[in-house]
Amino acid sequence: MPVLPDHHPLTAEMNALMKQIDAGVYVHPMEIWELAQALREEGAETWADRLADYLPR
Repeated sequence: MPVLPDHHPLTAEMNALMKQIDAGVYVHPMEIWELAQALREEGAETWADRLADYLPR
């Protein structure tokens, strides 16, 4: 269950996106998808899966 270190740019991006989602602010599904893919490429599958749960089915 690897996660990225606090200083990694994707960590800041993930935190910002999750704050938007938690606040009920609309986030375009492509934005979620692109970040999830970037997280997967960095080995942060757990975070990617967490974001993917917010994609429309």
